[in-house]
Amino acid sequence: MARFAIEHSFNYYAKRSDKKSYVLQYRLDDCVWVFKATCHRGTKLFKVRFFQGVHTRPLKDRVFTQLQATVKFISNSAALKLVNYKRIHTPDDIIEDIKNAFDVDINYQKTWRAKERAIEMLRGKPTDGYPQMARYVYMLNFVYPGSHIRMHKFEDNKFMYLFVALQLLKSGFEYCRPIVVVDGPHLSGAYKGRILSIAYGVVDSENDNSWT
Repeated sequence: MARFAIEHSFNYYAKRSDKKSYVLQYRLDDCVWVFKATCHRGTKLFKVRFFQGVHTRPLKDRVFTQLQATVKFISNSAALKLVNYKRIHTPDDIIEDIKNAFDVDINYQKTWRAKERAIEMLRGKPTDGYPQMARYVYMLNFVYPGSHIRMHKFEDNKFMYLFVALQLLKSGFEYCRPIVVVDGPHLSGAYKGRILSIAYGVVDSENDNSWT
């Protein structure tokens, strides 16, 4: 409905929104435009019961209304172009897409939040990956036999450290000069930390505990 309203240049408000019914009306009470839906018994699905799509307000009252694209609307619109994780699609690109498609201006902050929501919708939250860590370690050992992989957890079973030395890297290191420089690039995602890359590891910081 948000897309329908933006495409037809008008604003509405939710007169009723609960688990049983959903009623939308035009922002001015003297317009007969209305949308009504109710929850289908025994399910979470809503069925449209009544829709009056005719406006009784003058066209100028609808066209010159300031339209608001919500974060949810923007994220749904941008999701298709974010499916391919290798594709670079910036907030500025999304702002341009919304402007070209719907002639609506949106600010950068809202667009950034919408992009984050779209990525979460497509790939899940960062925390969703941690329950899969044991499976990830198992598959590394299966694909690269002879690797040295260790994962440490806190007492409450939460993830702490991960160290991975793949067999391919270990065997290749034999042909390198005998000089080792330990450093780690910073993680810039939702969870901070560093990756140590002789082999590689995920740690909270450069300290004796994480390196030993």
